[in-house]
Amino acid sequence: MRARTFSALFDDEQQCFLEAFEMLGAQALQVADRARRTSETWPGGVYRAVAALMEHTARDPVFACVAFVEIFVVGPAGLTARERVMEQVTADMFATVRANPQLGPGESELPMQASVCAIWGIAHHHIATASVKSLPALSGELAFMLLAPIVGASRAVEAILAEHTNLMASPNV
Repeated sequence: MRARTFSALFDDEQQCFLEAFEMLGAQALQVADRARRTSETWPGGVYRAVAALMEHTARDPVFACVAFVEIFVVGPAGLTARERVMEQVTADMFATVRANPQLGPGESELPMQASVCAIWGIAHHHIATASVKSLPALSGELAFMLLAPIVGASRAVEAILAEHTNLMASPNV
């Protein structure tokens, strides 16, 4: 890209990077949301979303690097952009729980916020240590971290195992 074209589109490299982060993040969350919608149950959908996101991250090295490692290099603006994504994921999950009392009391967003942040940290660790390909294998444990505080440990395990079995039996896998 020529400097003149770049200058017409972006104020600086930081703005370009942050817009790329937002675009790549939106694409990844769309992948997760499409997978979530293929399940018949909310807990199963959470598992499918996590599995799809981990698979997407493992297969897309640009997304993995930008979203989980390089975002820190940008400084405060990068951290703010990262926080916005995590807050949105947490808020969406919390809104679903609040709208569905059978999922649990939904009195506090804190357990979901902690789980989302922990999952982000685990993904960051695996990407930064060049073990990103192992992320899909962690999908069950990561989904458990999201589900257990909401539906309880036993119900979370049952939902994950049932959904994993359904997913593996699907001809699209």
